Amino acid sequence: MIAGIVDSIELVKSDISDNNLLEFRIDLNSELISKISEAPQDQVILTYRSIDEGGRGEESDRYKILSELSRIPTGFIDLEISRDAKFLAEKMYEIVQPNIILSSHQYLKPMRETYLKFKESIKTFILNVLGEEDENKQLPQLIKSIEKTLHKKIIIKFVGDPIDTVDYLKTYDIMSKHFERIICLGLNNFAHIGRTANRKLNQYLIFASLNQSQRFPSVTELNNLVELNGAFTGLIGDPIEHSLSPLIHNQLFESLNLSGYYHLLKVNSSEDLGYLINKLQLLDFTGTNVTIPYKEDIIQHIDSLYKEAEELMSVNTIKFEKRRIKGYNTDCSGFSTFLRSHGLEKSQTALVYGAGGASKAVIYSLLKENIEVTLVNRSLERAETLKETFKGKIMVSSKEQSQKQSYDLFVNCTPLGRTGDISAIPEFGTFNSAMIDLSYSTKKTGTVKLAEKLNLQSFDGKEMLFHQAVDSFEIWFDKEVDREPLLDKFLKEVSQ
Repeated sequence: MIAGIVDSIELVKSDISDNNLLEFRIDLNSELISKISEAPQDQVILTYRSIDEGGRGEESDRYKILSELSRIPTGFIDLEISRDAKFLAEKMYEIVQPNIILSSHQYLKPMRETYLKFKESIKTFILNVLGEEDENKQLPQLIKSIEKTLHKKIIIKFVGDPIDTVDYLKTYDIMSKHFERIICLGLNNFAHIGRTANRKLNQYLIFASLNQSQRFPSVTELNNLVELNGAFTGLIGDPIEHSLSPLIHNQLFESLNLSGYYHLLKVNSSEDLGYLINKLQLLDFTGTNVTIPYKEDIIQHIDSLYKEAEELMSVNTIKFEKRRIKGYNTDCSGFSTFLRSHGLEKSQTALVYGAGGASKAVIYSLLKENIEVTLVNRSLERAETLKETFKGKIMVSSKEQSQKQSYDLFVNCTPLGRTGDISAIPEFGTFNSAMIDLSYSTKKTGTVKLAEKLNLQSFDGKEMLFHQAVDSFEIWFDKEVDREPLLDKFLKEVSQ
């Protein structure tokens, strides 16, 4: 079930299906109490969220307002474990709702540790309500006892602030072993999987906005995922909070009239990659992208590598195919498509600055176009190592040596100048055609500004990002995308 959040009078008569609910947030708007009768009452949750747990409910009014709400014949009432034991103990036989949600919203990290403390507080809460002192009773036994006493269903709700997607999923795993009916949600955008995959996770219910929201998937989006058998994709990496990939992939889903959701799957440690990949398989993900710092670490969890991924030992795209996991590298094809779309594949020479993971795909693509590559890096040792990867087909130069040379292209594969500072870009030789920055921002990067100053063609990393994303999408869904109108739309949207 999905509960749409009602926080204004205008939303009271929202059209919902028989399987959905409405949560009336009385703490956000007290006038909603008089409008409850206008909604299908058995599908209504009444909530008076306290200030400590993210709401606006005043503590001084809490007992009085909960007493009033408990007498309104709706389907559910929400009570907070941290403060409502006394109310439930005194009013247990007056509450008319057949379902009680015992909730807790905790903002300390990591989520798993906070949950374990929350679990103990539930035990204390139930013992206090029942007036018992037997602390040896297990939680399932206690839940059955309080349900029998109250003649009501108990749903346990825990909302936390996970440090990454794995922290959320492992919290859910633990919680699902302790309770039969659970709601386990994360507050940030890399825990959206708890909402989108709510049925596959067997959540009792989850909460969503009745309007389009930037923070969480809406009721309409979640219903569409279920009704249209929506596809799950996403991005694995860290940091990923400001990635533009969701914007591109959502446009792709829309353009091809496909139902799907692109998740941000933050992973803090490479040790958790195996767990996450296994979990995504169980949740029927179609595929994921992989970004820094896991393009190499992810390989040990993949069954087979395709062409460029195997040659570079770098994966940015995963496809789940039945019981097998395939790895691809669309950074290479994305950069090649970008070069060809601007006629830059005809260049003769290129200076690549930076020997990190991003430069691998760039050099691979340049060599494929028969462009002579010179690599400059602060660490010559690392540059020589990368040269060995390409079997000596590139030249390694110092910054001082490069200043005496002329090149057609400059490709910045470092984060230097990302914030727009031209002085962050070292002085190299002269350039004849274009300067390309793999970094991108809503503003011009230092490389782009320098190119404009030198009257050269200038590009940041948005177009390469777009093309590698489309290549991934085509691999996952075996569909060809008409790129030009979508690229124009994407570039226009990110420039605003």
